[in-house]
Parts: sequence; structure tokens; C-alpha cells
Amino acid sequence: MNAIERRVTEALRTFGEGLEMTTQDVNRLEQELEQKRVKHAAARRRQRNRLFQAAVAACAVAGVVLGALALRSGPEPTPGPAVSPPVTLAQLEGIWRVDGSDWLWRFTTDGRVIVSDKPDLLTAAVPGDAPVVRPATGGFIVSDPASPPCEARWSASISADGHLHAVQPAETPACPGEDGIAGPGSTWDLTRVSPASSAGRASTSNFTPIRPVKVVLENQDAYLEGTWLLRGTGTLLTVVKEADPAAHEFTYAAQDLGATTEPRTGTMRARLNGQVVFWPPEGTGSCTIEYESVITDGSTLDATLAAGSCDRFGGVNDTWVRLN
Repeated sequence: MNAIERRVTEALRTFGEGLEMTTQDVNRLEQELEQKRVKHAAARRRQRNRLFQAAVAACAVAGVVLGALALRSGPEPTPGPAVSPPVTLAQLEGIWRVDGSDWLWRFTTDGRVIVSDKPDLLTAAVPGDAPVVRPATGGFIVSDPASPPCEARWSASISADGHLHAVQPAETPACPGEDGIAGPGSTWDLTRVSPASSAGRASTSNFTPIRPVKVVLENQDAYLEGTWLLRGTGTLLTVVKEADPAAHEFTYAAQDLGATTEPRTGTMRARLNGQVVFWPPEGTGSCTIEYESVITDGSTLDATLAAGSCDRFGGVNDTWVRLN
């Protein structure tokens, strides 16, 4: 009992002495007072507990908030390396020119690759042991049918305008390549010429120009053979000298791989007067393509269509760019 409670009890006894109250009455009043005091103390303890719990909860919330702010204000996480998508067979299909060289690569619909620096890619059969390409993350995988366990993962990308950038990995002792000697990797840059691409349409020749010459029968062997690209298109023309020198003719094939599935073929030659005529194969019709004249500087053929030509490759005036 504290001092205040003691004073209240004494006052009750003093007050009770002037009243008709028994000692039992006074004791009962003291007990009721004590019960009220105990209840009041318990209520105050419960109040303190609630305040303490509220304070703990507030601290916890504050801790979470401060932790989140600390994470926000900390250094940004380092992003992982970007993953390039695969180069698909549809993107590769066609004929590509190795920049700065005479070499052409042809990717077939089933992923086989033919490489040549001769005017034969439109008509040559696909070798059974040609390398095979399949898409892979960041580029493609090249497998060699002649060495089944050997596969090389190339990193590669193709730009919207038709440039292919490819990095060939280094060879290993287990997969040393055709010469049997492991060699370093190589970087390749190519331009798609057929089907047409923006970069391919703007192609120029790697051959050094000479003084312009009119093509006639006497000099046709020096100027017509090769692979030619019709400027501004995806049409290729391959010209190969006949095996029989007395024939004075060439075989030709012309195709835009983005427009047709098979090349147009036949024979061709220059005449004494400078006309250059393309004949279809025997038995397939009599419609010919005839240029009135062809002027060459060794890197291009500037051809003018004859007025009576039955057919044409491009327009009235065609410029063919020499690729090999």
C-alpha cells in the first residue's frame, strides 16, 4: 500500500468513527479499494504492453523500408552478357560473296555449303561431303560429313542490309580440318548477292578496270567468261567456255535465287559485228536474248539490248559486275 492509499484508508476510518459503521464495514470498504487498485494496475500494464508491441512493429516496418532504400541506393547489378539469336537456314540460303575476293559461298535450303571461285555455283551439283550448317545460339554449327565427330560452333550475325559477319573457331588436334593440321580461327565478312540485298545491289568489282573494249568474236574468250551480277538486282550470270575450242561458244546460266528455283541455261557467243546472243537449250523454244553491243573494261559489261530481242535479262541497258 502506497502513501496515498494509506491516507485514504485512515480518512475512511476517521470518517467512519462518526457513523454507525462496524469494523466489518470498514474492512469491506478497504478490500473493495484494494481490488480497484489491483485492476487499475493490471490495466496500466496491459496498456504498456500494447504500446511496446506497437513500437516493435513500427521498428520492424522502418527496418524493411530502410533496407529497401539501401538496396535502391546501392550499386546497380551487373547485367549478364547479351545472348545473340541463332542464324537460321532461311537467313543463310543463297549465294554470298566473300568481301574483297573472288570466292562465293552458296548455302542450300538444307544447310549444305558449296564454296567456289569459279563460274559454276548456279549449275554445279552439291557434293555429298559438303559441310552442313545448323542454327545455334549466337550463330551456327558447321559439321563435316567426312569427320562426323568434328563440329565447329561459329559465332555469326547478319545485318539488315545483307552483310554476314562470321567467326570460325580455331581448329583442334581432334578436329584439325582438311589438311590434318590444327590452325587458328578465321573471321569472314560476306555480302549476299542473290537473293538480292541492299548491300548486294551496290556491289562493285574487285578487278582492275582497263581501257573499254567492244566484245566481238575474236576477243570473247578474254572477256566473257566468269560470274557476273546484274547491277541493282539479285540476278547472276555464269559464263563457262565450251570444252570444244572449235565451237566458239559458251554455256551460260542466269538466275535470281529470290525469284526462281532453277536457272535459265543455254549457249551464247559474240558475233563478228559485236552482237552477243543467248540461245535456249535445243528443243525448248527459239526465243533468244540479244545484245546489240557489249562494252567491257574487264570489271563490268555494259550491254545494250537489240531492238529485235525476243527476251531480256534486265532492261534496255544492263550493266553486269564481274565477281570472279
